[in-house]
Amino acid sequence: MIHQSISLFCIKWQKKNNLKNLSMGMSSDFKEAILFGATHIRIGEAIMGDRVG
Repeated sequence: MIHQSISLFCIKWQKKNNLKNLSMGMSSDFKEAILFGATHIRIGEAIMGDRVG
């Protein structure tokens, strides 16, 4: 239920602001970001490993 609400909000916000892309999510939550309508995700840690320092 909450996922649907967030997803609808993200999609409406994207359309309202005439955005072609919606970037959100990172390596740890990219699956949820895709469910919420992300068109771009950041997966640097999944490729490069954890940040040090």
